[in-house]
Amino acid sequence: MAARPARRGGPGGVDAAGERLVLEALAPERIPLALDALEPWDLEREARARQWQLRLARARYDALRAQRQYDAVEPDNRLVARALEQPWEDTLRAVEPTARAYAAWPRDHQTTLTLQDRHAMGAMGAA
Repeated sequence: MAARPARRGGPGGVDAAGERLVLEALAPERIPLALDALEPWDLEREARARQWQLRLARARYDALRAQRQYDAVEPDNRLVARALEQPWEDTLRAVEPTARAYAAWPRDHQTTLTLQDRHAMGAMGAA
């Protein structure tokens, strides 16, 4: 039987060196190290999620503040009300795209390992 040629890297194939590295990384004694290496990434992800929360809270606050300013104007003072109406509408328009981006961010930057996955992998490393 003729020897099969070795596959080269690229879609659908992994070369021998890459395969060896993957298998070494999956060695049971290295699983806890791999899980520990994810911690800084998780902390950064949590910090970015907090930044998104703050952006959304700020956009909502600005919209409410503009509404309060508009509501505080005397009905007889139409010029002032008209001048405050545009900034209020602008802040309302800014809330929706910020809320959509915030809702999409966790989906687009999802953590690949759940807590259950981590416990299961930790158990494999301990075995």
